[in-house]
Amino acid sequence: MMTLLAVLSLSWINYYVQTEIFSVISSSSLNQILQSQDQDQIGFIAQNIAIIVEFKFVTVLKQIESIKNFYSFFENEKQNIANNQKLNSCVSVQEFLNDKRLIQSQRFCYYAIGVPDYTTLPQNEEEVFILNDFISFLNHYSLVINVPFTGKLQIASISSTKYFAQFPSALLVPAYDITTRFWYKNHIDKTEADSNTGFVFSPLNDAFASQIKEMSITNSLYKDNKMFGIIKEGLLVSNQLIPTVPYNVLLLDQDGLVVYFNMEQLINKTNYFYIYDQNITGFNQTDWEEMIQFSNQRDKVILVLENKLQKEKVNIYSLEVLKNNFTLVVYTNITTKIDYQSQSQVIRDKSFIHFTYSFFTQIFLGVIAIALQIIVLLVVFKPLKQFISIIKQYTLSQGNNINSEIFKMIHTKSQKQDALSNLQNKLLSFSQILTESQGRKCEMCKIWESFAYNENDPELEFDEFRNQFNFIQNERSEFGKKMLKQIKLGIC
Repeated sequence: MMTLLAVLSLSWINYYVQTEIFSVISSSSLNQILQSQDQDQIGFIAQNIAIIVEFKFVTVLKQIESIKNFYSFFENEKQNIANNQKLNSCVSVQEFLNDKRLIQSQRFCYYAIGVPDYTTLPQNEEEVFILNDFISFLNHYSLVINVPFTGKLQIASISSTKYFAQFPSALLVPAYDITTRFWYKNHIDKTEADSNTGFVFSPLNDAFASQIKEMSITNSLYKDNKMFGIIKEGLLVSNQLIPTVPYNVLLLDQDGLVVYFNMEQLINKTNYFYIYDQNITGFNQTDWEEMIQFSNQRDKVILVLENKLQKEKVNIYSLEVLKNNFTLVVYTNITTKIDYQSQSQVIRDKSFIHFTYSFFTQIFLGVIAIALQIIVLLVVFKPLKQFISIIKQYTLSQGNNINSEIFKMIHTKSQKQDALSNLQNKLLSFSQILTESQGRKCEMCKIWESFAYNENDPELEFDEFRNQFNFIQNERSEFGKKMLKQIKLGIC
């Protein structure tokens, strides 16, 4: 029993050690595979996000450029163009509350807060009338204007009437002074400093209604080499611009300000923060500088930094986008990484349980198999055992016939069948019968005989017996000679 327990214990220890070795190897292999996949996917996703952002950015630039070229066409062909459509003014808030269908159609509308009623254009400002006619003509082609990334398209005049038009809809809000907007003032300052300035990219600012971060892109309209209008689109920094991916995504300006983020555990955050706010992002100023250096590299592989909040190494890929005005950063989703590790641990635990169950099942089945073999052997060899027992009992019942066998070995030669030989054989047969009868007696009979005679049957002394027979034969021979002598004397 102790040997069996020792064998089973040794088998279990061997199995446990092999399982632990397999678990360590599989865990290490899984981590290496996940690390390699994570690095490849982060670089691929970051580059594709950059392509998408750049594509949408270029789409906005081309649309602004197309409107500017369309104005040049209008300016050259306005004498031949019959435009009977009048540009409608924007509806007031009260009108909108009374009928919300008024802003459902996508079209340009205008208002000018520089005049008392916000709609009557002064006759002495020819440039404002020209801009208004152009926008009313542009309204015919409003179906080809696309603003999914910007939200709205605005065209403003450079005049005291503060005229501006907006697509696809707008409400007349007297408090909205176009000349006080940051992008408007920034465009005026840049063009005054350089008259050849084309596109002007204003730093991020909050959109008027939605308060979403937007990067304003503006360009100028000229008449007789004099700027009289501004075309503006605001590129909204939202999930419309950056698609949602299973990684942490940050869009940073040149100072490290996070203008857009899709990060774990920061879904509901609304306050501004910087990438080097370690208590928020887990990265510090040194990490931000390494990201900038990495984004400027031509041959990029991957950047590995430690997230100080999660105490985990993360893979980072950063690159410059939007005319190098912004930095796109994509890095590992730590929660997903931990989930993968937890799932891997659960799988290993289940595998260990299954292997253990299989191990003990095999032991149990082996014990059953051995028991069945023992039972089969007992059933098969039971008749043989009974046969051997019968032979043994028969041998014991026949008694000890060694003396008779020895006598037969000594007298191997056949003797004459005379009266004395017959008597000798009879005596030997009788002795053998007595010996066999004595062996067949039950124990109780033997006990009674010992009580009756108080002695054991003496063993036959074959030497003495042989001497007696020799003496009888000698006497017989002498008797025969004497008889023969007497007969001869009588005859004579």
